[in-house]
Formats: sequence, structure tokens, C-alpha cells
Amino acid sequence: MIGDDGEQRILIKGLVIPVDWDQTGGVRRIGVLTDDEGEYEVEAGGACDQLLTHLRSEILAEAVLLDPIDPVRRVRVESFAVLDWKDSDDWSPARGT
Repeated sequence: MIGDDGEQRILIKGLVIPVDWDQTGGVRRIGVLTDDEGEYEVEAGGACDQLLTHLRSEILAEAVLLDPIDPVRRVRVESFAVLDWKDSDDWSPARGT
């Protein structure tokens, strides 16, 4: 969906993963790995800092696709919910921001 400001807004469901580390092993950048093995790199800003505390968690995120033409899909996550799976039929969202 294209927002009023011309930005392409998307929903992403997937696992928060580290994609880049510093020399000491600290996570520098994160991404979201989707069920279909697609990957989105999360740019700084928006809810990125909050996402860092949810590594290896499954989320549903509202994001802005930064450059639709670039083969590396980069997004700015505006908000997200952590999906807390109890079993395959029962889940409840926990607000991330």
C-alpha cells in the first residue's frame, strides 16, 4: 500500500534475526526472516531499537519499504507486535512498541 506521503507500507511476519555483528560479537544490524525464506534488513530508526530486544522472536510488523527497486529489501519498522504462540491454534499479540 502506498501511503499519503508516497512511501510503500507493508506488513511483515517473520523471525527477528541478527544480520551483522561488530568485532566483539555484538549485533549491529537486524533483519526479519519470513516464512517463505525472504529477508528484510531493518534500518536504524523507527522501532529498530525495540526490535533488538526481541531477537529470535516471531513478529508482525508494519514497515516502510525503503527502495522497492533494490534487490536487498530494506525496511524501516514503524511498529510491531511479538507473536506469543501457545500452540498452533492459540496466539496472542504482545505490543512491541
